[in-house]
Amino acid sequence: MRSAVSALLLTAYGGLLGWLTLSPHSVAPLSWENRLQLHPLRTTAEFLAVGGWPMLVNVVGNLGAFMPLGLLWPVVRRGRTSVWRVGCLSAALSLLIETIQYGSGRRIADVDDLLLNTLGGLLGYGLYLVLYRYVPILVVPSSHPDLVTSEGETGSSE
Repeated sequence: MRSAVSALLLTAYGGLLGWLTLSPHSVAPLSWENRLQLHPLRTTAEFLAVGGWPMLVNVVGNLGAFMPLGLLWPVVRRGRTSVWRVGCLSAALSLLIETIQYGSGRRIADVDDLLLNTLGGLLGYGLYLVLYRYVPILVVPSSHPDLVTSEGETGSSE
């Protein structure tokens, strides 16, 4: 039952993520030069320097946008995933979104978004691992490969 609810939440999250990231922000098409930003951490540094609402929307928003993926994906998969898989899934989904944004001509494809989204997915997975260990009623896996017990064995500590 929890897995079905998680799958429903993951689907709703996917729809919301698509709407937020793929709806046009600009009425007029952007020039080719202004649609692609490939300098790592340039945009993030600019937003951190500005601070306030723009920083919150860009930096915290990009991290937070992918945290639900990292949290819900392992629940839907009943724990049959790993940090590597969640990182690759987050990066691949973010790359797909950035590619569509670039092709649309009305959004900017930014390498910082890819980096922050991937990190957000990994942070969500870290939250999943904490919940798995300390609040096991919230998650449904049988054993987990990314957790190491105090005895040095992987999987559940029970």
